[in-house]
Amino acid sequence: MTWTDRPATAGLRAGLLALACAALPGLSAAQAPLSANDWIAGNAPPPDTTSGWRPSDGVPPDAARRRPPSRGTLAAPPGQPAAPAAGSRAPVAESAAPSPITVTRLGQGNADAAGLQSARAAGLPADLWSGMTADEMAALIAETDPRLPAMQALFHRILSAQLAVPPRESLPEGGLLLARVDRLIAAGDLPGARALLQAAGTNDPQRFARSFDLDLLAGEELRSCADLAARPGLARDMATRIYCLALNGDWAAAALSLGGAEPLGLVDAPTAALLARFLDDGYAEIEDGLPDPASVTPLIFDLHEAVGQPLATGPLPLIYAWADITQNGGWKARLEAAERLARAGVLPPAQLASIHTEQKPAASGGVWDRAAALQALAAALESGDPAALDTALPEALRQFSAAGLAPALADMIAGRLPERPAAGPAGDAAVTLRLLAGLPVTPAEDAPESLRWTASLAAGAQAAPPGSDPQNRAARLGEALAAAESPSDAPVGRALLEAIADVDAGLDGDMDRAARGLRTLRALGHADAAGQAAVELMLLPELPRGAP
Repeated sequence: MTWTDRPATAGLRAGLLALACAALPGLSAAQAPLSANDWIAGNAPPPDTTSGWRPSDGVPPDAARRRPPSRGTLAAPPGQPAAPAAGSRAPVAESAAPSPITVTRLGQGNADAAGLQSARAAGLPADLWSGMTADEMAALIAETDPRLPAMQALFHRILSAQLAVPPRESLPEGGLLLARVDRLIAAGDLPGARALLQAAGTNDPQRFARSFDLDLLAGEELRSCADLAARPGLARDMATRIYCLALNGDWAAAALSLGGAEPLGLVDAPTAALLARFLDDGYAEIEDGLPDPASVTPLIFDLHEAVGQPLATGPLPLIYAWADITQNGGWKARLEAAERLARAGVLPPAQLASIHTEQKPAASGGVWDRAAALQALAAALESGDPAALDTALPEALRQFSAAGLAPALADMIAGRLPERPAAGPAGDAAVTLRLLAGLPVTPAEDAPESLRWTASLAAGAQAAPPGSDPQNRAARLGEALAAAESPSDAPVGRALLEAIADVDAGLDGDMDRAARGLRTLRALGHADAAGQAAVELMLLPELPRGAP
C-alpha cells in the first residue's frame, strides 16, 4: 500500500466502528465526558447502582424483598419495597444527638433483710423467722448468749445471714437489723457488726450512730466524719457533730457550735469539758485532770485518750477491748485485750498468734507465761524436735486451759499436729486440741478411755460409755446424738435459739437440758454443730481452770 491509499484505509476503519456500535446498543448513545466540576456542582447524573446505604435513604430495595412485612407496614408486590401504613413512622433517627437518659429512683431495700452471706451458705432456711414477728425475734436474739464455741459459731451464722423479714408489730423497719448489730456488739464482735452495718447501709440516724461508735473503737473515725460532712442530718447528737467538725478541719465552727450548744443543754457538762480540752490546746497546761465519767461511750472514751487521760478497758464492755488491739498501746495491754476477745470467739486465731509472738516476754506470770508457752510450742513445731514438742505441747495446753483459752489454742495450732499422735502426755494433748478444733484424730491405744470415747463420738461411731463417767455425761450425750428430737410445733427460729441455750446449759451440769438441745439441733438439720458441741461438753469441763 502506498501513501496515496491512506484515505481509503481510514474510511474502511470508520465503517467497521459504525457496525460495532450498531451491534452494542449500550454504546449507541454517546455521552459527554464528566469532569470534576460536574460532581462539585451536583450536575452529575445518578449512578446506576449505589455504593453505600445511609439511614436517610430508607430501606434498600433488596432488603425490603428479603424481610417479611413488619407491624405497621403494608405488604407490597414482589420486587417493590413495603409501604408504611397510614400513621406509621419509619424507625429512623432524626439527628445524631444521643437519646435522653431516663433516671428512676430505686426504693431502699429493707435493712432487716441485709446480711453477710446467703441463707444457703449459712446452712439455714430462708424462712427461719416464719411464724414469728420481728419484735419476738429481736427480744429472743437479745437473750441468747452462747458460751460453747460450736454454739457461738452457729449463733453468728444466724445473726449474719440474709433471711426473709418477718412481719412487724411495734418494731419499726430496720429494728431487727439493729437488734442483730447490738447483739454482735455485746459479744465484742466489732468486725462482724461493722460489716453488717455496711451491708445494710448507714444512711439512717440510728445505724449511723452505731457505725460512728464502732469506727471510733476501730480507729477509723475519719470515715464516719466524712459521711457526716456529706449528710449532716445523720447525726442527732450535737457532741458527735462538734467532734466531726474538728476532725474535718473546721475547728472554728466546732468551737462556735460548742459555745452555743452547752448553754442550751444540747451537750452535757462532762462531755462539754472534754470537747473544750480537745478543741483548745491551752488546756494542756492545766494540771488538774478530769474526773472519771459516770458512763462511758465510744466518743467519751476517744476524747479521754485524745486529751491525755486514757481510760482502762478492763472494766468496760468487751467491745472496748478492740481499742487496745491497735499498735498504740503496750504489748501487755494488747495481750490482755486479745485474750479477752479470743475467749469470746471473736478474734481471728492468726491475729491472736501474731500478738503472742511479737516480742520476748519481759516478765513471768499470767499473759507472759502464755506468750512464752506459745512461742516455745511454735519453735518446737518449726524445728520438728520430738523432745521439744513433748515438753512444749502439754505446757501450752495447761497454760491456755487455765485461762479458758483451750479452744483458741486449738484454732491456732491444731492443724499442725499429727492426726495419729504417739502415746504420752503430748499425744493426749494433741488429741484434745484436734478434737476441739473439729479435726479428725485417732488416739493411741493406751490413751485415756474418755479421750478415746470422745474421739469415736466425734467420728460418728457408737461406743459404750467409758467406765469413769462423771455426771453421766458420756451416756447422755451419746444417747442424744443417736436419736433426733421429734419436731415441735414451735417456729423454727425460736426452736433453734432455744436449743442453743439448752446445749449451753451442759456447761453448768444440766445434762438433761443439754441432751434435749442436742436432739433439737439434729431435728433441725444441724447435726454437725450438735456433734461438735457434744465433744466440747466432754472435753472442756475436764480441762484445768484457774491459775496454772
